[in-house]
Amino acid sequence: SRRDLFDQLTLVRTAELFLRLPATVSISALFFLYGLTQFLTMAFMHKGLGTALWDLGFYDQVIWSTSHGRFLITSVRGGLHVFCEHFKPLLAVLSALYLVWDNVFFLFLVSAFVGALTIPLGYGIARQFEFPKETAVVFALSIFFYQPLRNGLIFLFHTSTYADPFLLCGFYFALREKRFSILFFALALMCKENIAMEVLGIGLFLLAMKKKAGWETAALAGVFLIAYVFYIEPHYRWAYHVAPKWNHYEHFVHWSFEAWKKILEP
Repeated sequence: SRRDLFDQLTLVRTAELFLRLPATVSISALFFLYGLTQFLTMAFMHKGLGTALWDLGFYDQVIWSTSHGRFLITSVRGGLHVFCEHFKPLLAVLSALYLVWDNVFFLFLVSAFVGALTIPLGYGIARQFEFPKETAVVFALSIFFYQPLRNGLIFLFHTSTYADPFLLCGFYFALREKRFSILFFALALMCKENIAMEVLGIGLFLLAMKKKAGWETAALAGVFLIAYVFYIEPHYRWAYHVAPKWNHYEHFVHWSFEAWKKILEP
């Protein structure tokens, strides 16, 4: 029959064999394969002069400077604080890596495998929603081939690529009612200012599910938004900064019908 012929296709048989593997084996294989291929791609691109000042050179310099006593200062901008570009205090956390090994390839290695955490986290979240093991593995496979996540290699390093694993990690532990989930949401907020809207959305979703972490997550995002809009961005704003034209939250500070109409356009 046609069904028998379909089942005999090599691709179908391979997929069935993969889905029958113990989850520990299949998810671990995806995790290590993803991390290794991402790291090797980063390393070969850098060795082949495929990197540039934006964004790898900019971030590498800030992380290196911070680990050597010049806290979040960018020489690319003539000695300005990095918050004049974007709010990314995660760079200070990552500066600890250069205290262990002062080498950009170490940064690549850590970044690749932090990104790879999205795969087991995707599987774990699917299982928390009581999907069958095979379906959860398909979720993990989908993350493995998720093009936007892999597109982080365009710049080799960007703090935004850390946001996905932190958000998923916080969401996973929030579903399991673990109070320390809030720490991962805080780390996500340290990646870039616009991550606050994603954290707020997750907090509201957790509230709808009546999870304990919902109030904490939503409140954390709210406090961050207030701090960023009314203190951080105005304090660090400078002439080059994108704020006057592209500020994410300008419509909250300067209320106008035109500003909201532009945002709400399809």
